[in-house]
Amino acid sequence: MFKENCGKTQRIFEKYDAIYQLEPVETECKVSKTLFEYCKRKNHFILLLIYSNDGKVALLRSLTNSLGWELPGGSIRQDETVYEAINRIAKQVYPNVKVCDVEPVLKITNTYVYKDAQTIHHGLGFIARIRNFQDVDMAKMVGDFVDVTKEERAYIERNASKKMVDIFLERFNQICNQTNYCFQD
Repeated sequence: MFKENCGKTQRIFEKYDAIYQLEPVETECKVSKTLFEYCKRKNHFILLLIYSNDGKVALLRSLTNSLGWELPGGSIRQDETVYEAINRIAKQVYPNVKVCDVEPVLKITNTYVYKDAQTIHHGLGFIARIRNFQDVDMAKMVGDFVDVTKEERAYIERNASKKMVDIFLERFNQICNQTNYCFQD
């Protein structure tokens, strides 16, 4: 009933936005013909920020323009729910990662242009806490859990990822102030 095909994903994205009043991020860029066609077929995606109890963020290596950081993300598959996509994308960080405290925070609209045509790629950004941080073998990660300082933030390339990190840091500080760093509270 809740599989994400036949326009249901768009409606679900609209419901998330209506319920959570998500902060919007919009970008526009030129892309290759192949990427343009891909985004037309897979026009809904998830961006996921996973954090540890001490406020470190799982960042993956990015080699787009230069060495930098990016958040895990990916398209929602045709017969996949948002929940299933979040859990699949979390596995990009580490194969057996488990997340909790999942919160939608961002509505992402990417406009991709090829020649005179354009297509819209819709995304939702979620933040989530890792439940089994102790099980992660840092030597086998593609990236790392990073204390996002101003210097590290400068190496995050995409605007939506930077905005999610900013929202997370604000939320994390609120959580810590309210609970005195005790997530059981």
